[in-house]
Amino acid sequence: MESVTHLARALHGFAAVVARIADPDAAPTRCEGWTVADVVGHVIAVTDRFTAFAAASPSPSSPSPSPDLATAVRRSAAWRSADGADGRRLSLSFGTFDAATAAAVNAFDALVHGWDVAAANGIAYEPDADLVAAATAVAERLVWQEQQYRRPPPHATPATPLERLLVVTGRGPEARGLPSRP
Repeated sequence: MESVTHLARALHGFAAVVARIADPDAAPTRCEGWTVADVVGHVIAVTDRFTAFAAASPSPSSPSPSPDLATAVRRSAAWRSADGADGRRLSLSFGTFDAATAAAVNAFDALVHGWDVAAANGIAYEPDADLVAAATAVAERLVWQEQQYRRPPPHATPATPLERLLVVTGRGPEARGLPSRP
């Protein structure tokens, strides 16, 4: 599945950003009230839950948490065997998904949180365009279509694919006058 490749790349990009933070317990993020350590914990929990699903774990809602980000990234390799052929579906509070879509949701979560950490700490973050495009497609479906949030006005079109993803997920370059939450 292409979404599995995107997930691996998003997680590695997230881990690379986090590795540049000297004190994750004190470093800020763009997520209000969350430190880098909090965001890392969130990404680990999401990845572990989705990975348990991918590995056909009997209880994907409560997997053993990974002790660190590197372990969560390694465990995510379980996605390689989740081709969705068995018809399994992952149910979350915001929808029920096949394996390919679940991997894409996990990838867009890691990608956006990579930006949250990087932006708050002055770290350059430029994920590949195909990764951003795939994440944006899933985010638009989940946020704009299924959650029925209002799209930004046409005159507020983001300049880059990453800015579009950030606007879709309620983040973005406020300095350009784009809405922070559609």
